[in-house]
Amino acid sequence: MPVYYIHEAFRDIIEMPPTPISWDYSLLAEHEEFFEWISEDLRQTAEVDKKLRKLPSEIRLLLAEEEGFTLLSPAGEAFYEAYRDRLEQAQPVPILLSKAAWQTYESSEPSLRQLFDRELKRMWLRELRISCADRVRNCDCLVFPKGHRDVRVFFYEHEDGSIRVCELARHSDQSYERLIERGVRRKDYQDFQPWSVT
Repeated sequence: MPVYYIHEAFRDIIEMPPTPISWDYSLLAEHEEFFEWISEDLRQTAEVDKKLRKLPSEIRLLLAEEEGFTLLSPAGEAFYEAYRDRLEQAQPVPILLSKAAWQTYESSEPSLRQLFDRELKRMWLRELRISCADRVRNCDCLVFPKGHRDVRVFFYEHEDGSIRVCELARHSDQSYERLIERGVRRKDYQDFQPWSVT
């Protein structure tokens, strides 16, 4: 939106051009479960404080305390809703899974498959792919997401604009650590097939 400005020393109104603003959603993306949890219901401050001990202090800036309860502040609500809207409006980017990734995906229980689906869907947002992905040793793929998540996606962006997923892994079963030790290299993966939200 255009902004109009008048300084006390001048009589003229100055129209300033609109400034493009983009929010960095990486904090919300990395701790999405916490934001979902706190926005679902009123939470007692003691319960929230317990969870916050393990989380970055910046999250407190998005919270407000009222009468023994902690909830999202108005700014926190706006930020979280903007993030959720951005996810819902994301234009699907073709995501293709390697044979190895498909084997992991299809052999997973439905609840785990939902976690993989959630992370793959979040990868549609380019800003999240950039801010929430990391390089790891022995790999020429990126790993998504970074942060406190059990599931991990080893991927790269192909020249045709698609996202190629080489491996799907987890911390809890040590498959993530085993893949890093072995190394995940693009040249070792072919036969990619399209994934879609189930």
